[in-house]
Amino acid sequence: MSSVVASFNVDSRNIDMEIQQGNPSNFVINYKVPIQLPTGRNYEIALARGNLFYSWWNFDAGEALTPTIFNWNGVFYDIPSGTYSILTLEAKIKEVLALNGQNPDDFNMRKDYPSGRIEICITGGSTFTAIRPDFCRMIGSDVGQIWMNLCNYCPFLPDFEMIHSSLFINIDNTEGQRAFLNKDNIQYVYSVKPPETPAYSQFNIVDTLGELIYFPLSSTEIFEFRIKLINQDNRVVPLNGTDVKYWFIVRERLPSNQVEVTNLRNASMSIPNN
Repeated sequence: MSSVVASFNVDSRNIDMEIQQGNPSNFVINYKVPIQLPTGRNYEIALARGNLFYSWWNFDAGEALTPTIFNWNGVFYDIPSGTYSILTLEAKIKEVLALNGQNPDDFNMRKDYPSGRIEICITGGSTFTAIRPDFCRMIGSDVGQIWMNLCNYCPFLPDFEMIHSSLFINIDNTEGQRAFLNKDNIQYVYSVKPPETPAYSQFNIVDTLGELIYFPLSSTEIFEFRIKLINQDNRVVPLNGTDVKYWFIVRERLPSNQVEVTNLRNASMSIPNN
């Protein structure tokens, strides 16, 4: 294994660099002074660590002309887009009910342990119906499932992250001469599993295996980096005003280097770096 010859970070707030376009979710950063590697060698680069905020929405209300998300006592209601947990979703539904003259104490939800499913309790003669499919998927409900004067479990496990259950880092480096997208080249390397932490908490990401995955560099001078954070639908994930920081390391590229990769289906393969 060859030794590390360089390390550096890419920070969306760094005043020594200049963001040419975009935002912390999807940006091009240009170095005023290029990172210069010794000439006459081939190099490869790996993402060692990242730091970001859990700030992306896990529920998008959309722009429907009329409320479509859930029904309470025969009336349809919506909740706004946001980064929800079970506790904050319950609080938001209660808030919506109170603002519309309903008794918020008639609605309660909690996560059951160890089943992991959500239990919803409806009292006071009220009825609650989960309507919109993505909302139903989030809480683990069937579409159109009705609760009335009882406590009952949703039939499925909740899925609060949906298409954000793994995020991927797309990197286009060194003057745009060579681009790589880790999701396409080696599936699920550097996937980011959103943490079970409150919204807007800061957290670190590392490679999924605890073993760095390297990609070839096309030049001994690094002038710019293009980085974006994408979800499983290959769409950029808005970070809603928060910043990101990534750490990279560079080593000499040798024909003997190999990397063990395991994707989310637990299929292992050996990828030669040549």
